[in-house]
Amino acid sequence: MAAFDRGTEARKEIINVGVFPFYRAAGVGKVINMFFATHANVLGSITNLDNNAAYNMLKKGDLDMAVIKARPEYFREDYNYEVLLTERLVALASKNSPFGKKGKIDVGELYQMDLLTGTDDTSFFDEMRVLYEQNNMPFNISLIRTNEAEIMIEMIESGQGFNLITEKTAEHLANENMRIVEIEPPQIVKTAIAYPKDKKIRGIKRTFINEIADYYNSIEDYDDVAEQNIR
Repeated sequence: MAAFDRGTEARKEIINVGVFPFYRAAGVGKVINMFFATHANVLGSITNLDNNAAYNMLKKGDLDMAVIKARPEYFREDYNYEVLLTERLVALASKNSPFGKKGKIDVGELYQMDLLTGTDDTSFFDEMRVLYEQNNMPFNISLIRTNEAEIMIEMIESGQGFNLITEKTAEHLANENMRIVEIEPPQIVKTAIAYPKDKKIRGIKRTFINEIADYYNSIEDYDDVAEQNIR
């Protein structure tokens, strides 16, 4: 920008945002792209990373904010959170798998199939391990070392395991070979924009948060959508 359009760089504002893996499948990518498409004077730096890595970058000041997805008890006290979605956790499994054939399972049954999870340094791994421990289950897992949704889908379809994801993500990923399986009792997960409490969010960065939050507040009640997609 400095080389080809002198003076323009000074007028541009940059927002550094971290986003959780599979954020595109969850519809977050579309909303963020809409914001930057309608604010030509703003540049977006989007980094796809796990919650743990996002918190580290927020602490160092490398990110202005991060869109995280976590169980509410894992929200940290030294951060502010603008909640976008409150959803149930569901299982996404092959339609021919034991879970897929049932359509609804008890949380205490999760150990009966291998859970596809990231490496042991990720927040998802930590949260799921605790969930299994809380329900006195062995932590039967199959590690995947990628954030690519396509690879995860191939593993699920081939019966190599199942994944625990939120309703909206499941809605985007499910196809004729995979089934969304409800879990009882409900396990709640929140999607939120996080930023340090000691950091003031002003100007276009505050506008970014407000417009993303307004979009989610304007969509139809997600409980109704979820019920239609859980069979």
